[in-house]
Amino acid sequence: MKKNLNKLSTLLLMILMAVIPSTVWADDPNDEIVTLDGVSYHVLRSTEDWERFRQLVADANGSDVNAIMDADFTVTDWVGLNEGAPFRGTFNGMDIR
Repeated sequence: MKKNLNKLSTLLLMILMAVIPSTVWADDPNDEIVTLDGVSYHVLRSTEDWERFRQLVADANGSDVNAIMDADFTVTDWVGLNEGAPFRGTFNGMDIR
């Protein structure tokens, strides 16, 4: 009985994940995503991660795109300055000392 309940729970969770709208995410295996307090964040550790994040914001169409800085790196282009694709979401930068 307990085994069947676990299978049913797993199936229901999979169905819910398929039908509940979520924020926009890249289908990129190089895009690391972490979840903190129920919110998913893209982890930014390099300029390549930054460029993927910029593209996600540009493609988001008003959906939230969240990010966490996890390393120091230099960027030359800002995110969300394009009038047609403003940044919306949470950006958690590193603690600067």
